[in-house]
Amino acid sequence: MHERAYQQLKTALLAGAFRPGEPVTIRGLASEFGTSPMPVREAVRRLVSEHALEMPNSRSVRVPPMSLRHFDQLVKVRIALEGEAAALAATRMTPETLGELVQINEVITRLQKSGDFAGALRANQRFHHMIYSVSENSVMMMLIETLWLQAGPYLNLLTSGTKYEGHFYHEDILRALRSRDRKFACQAVRADIRAGAKVYRKHLRNVEVSTAHRRSRGAGLVKSSGGGTARLSRLRVSSG
Repeated sequence: MHERAYQQLKTALLAGAFRPGEPVTIRGLASEFGTSPMPVREAVRRLVSEHALEMPNSRSVRVPPMSLRHFDQLVKVRIALEGEAAALAATRMTPETLGELVQINEVITRLQKSGDFAGALRANQRFHHMIYSVSENSVMMMLIETLWLQAGPYLNLLTSGTKYEGHFYHEDILRALRSRDRKFACQAVRADIRAGAKVYRKHLRNVEVSTAHRRSRGAGLVKSSGGGTARLSRLRVSSG
C-alpha cells in the first residue's frame, strides 16, 4: 500500500499536478488516492528525501518553491542527462517503439489543439520516458526521474496561455531516432528542453519581480506606518 501511494504521488508530480509552493494536506491526498493517511505520509517522506516535496509541518506538504537559480541548475543537468539518454536510445530504437512514439506525439498535438493541456503534459511525459527507457541505462533513468520529480511542477505553469508547442520539437526527435542519428537525437532533445525552459523561465522571472515588488511595497508601508506612530507619540508627549 505504501508503494502504491508513492507511485500515485510520484505520477502526479511528474505530470505537473501540483504548483510550486502549493500546500496540500496529507488527509486531502489520502482521500484523493482512496487510502489512509499512513501510506501517504510514508510516500511523502520518501519524496521529501528525493527533494521533490517538503513538509512545512506534520499535517501538510508542498512542492518546494522554485527559484531561478535552482531552476537553471535543474535545466542544465536535464540537458546533459536527457540528451545522452536520447543518443543511446537512437542506436537501440525499434520500429515498434518508434511507431508508439509517433502515436503519442499525435495525441499530444490533438490534446494541445483541444485545449487539454494537462492531458498533453501527461502524454509528453510518456513520450520522453519511453525514449529514455530504450537507452537501457537504469542509473541514468533513475537520475532523470529524480530531476523530473523536481521539475515536473513547473510544467503545470506552461499550460497557462503559453505559445510553447513541444510536438514540433518532437518531430525533430522522431526524425533523429528514425535515422538512428545519435548526435541529432541528442541535439533535438536538448532543444526541446531549452524551449520549454525558456517559456517557464520568463514566467518565473515575472513571479520573482512581482514578489520583490510586493515585499518592497510592504516594507515601505511598515516604515511609513512606523514613522507616523513615532510622530504621534512625540506630539502626545509634547502636549502632556
